[in-house]
Amino acid sequence: MWHFPLIFSTTYTEIGYPIFLPIFVVGVIVAAIVYGQLRRASGTVWTAVVMHGIGNAFAWAILQSKLITVNNALVANIAPEGLLMMALWMALGWRMLRSRPASAGSTP
Repeated sequence: MWHFPLIFSTTYTEIGYPIFLPIFVVGVIVAAIVYGQLRRASGTVWTAVVMHGIGNAFAWAILQSKLITVNNALVANIAPEGLLMMALWMALGWRMLRSRPASAGSTP
C-alpha cells in the first residue's frame, strides 16, 4: 500500500491499472519473501533495506537513462512487476525457502 500514492500520482507505468495493480501486488509479495529470507539469514533488517535500495537505484537508473529499452513493459520490465523479473524473484524466493535450515522442533 505504501507505493500506491507514488503510482497514482506519477506516470509510474504504461500498463493499465486494472492489469498493473494485481501484478504489482503479487510482485511485492514475492519480493517480500526474498527480503524476509535475507533478513532471517543475516539477523538484521538492514540487509533487506540495503538490497531494496540498491535494487531501486539500479532499476530506476537503467530505465530512466534509457540504457535498456523495454518493448513490452508487462513481460520484460526490469522492475519487480515485470513478469520475467517476477519469475526470477519467485525462483530465488523458492530456492531460499527450500534451502533454509529446519527450525528446532520441526519435523522434516
